Amino acid sequence: MEVYEKDSAKVNVCLNVLGKRTDNFYEMEMLMTPVDLADLLRQSSDVSCGADIYIEKNIPIAAGLGDGSSERLEGVL
Repeated sequence: MEVYEKDSAKVNVCLNVLGKRTDNFYEMEMLMTPVDLADLLRQSSDVSCGADIYIEKNIPIAAGLGDGSSERLEGVL
């Protein structure tokens, strides 16, 4: 069985830091908009043999475009 996922890039239009929470993380409001750029993920699995996972990177690494391939990959698994 093969699963295909598209992970779109996003740009933060507005970021508002509301304050620090009791767990030392910050509460934030964000307004994000998608851009026409995406990584493509494919998982091919066989229960008896494991899985093959392929990522076609189209979003530049560390470009600040909200690339979440690793997060999406975690969701596929």
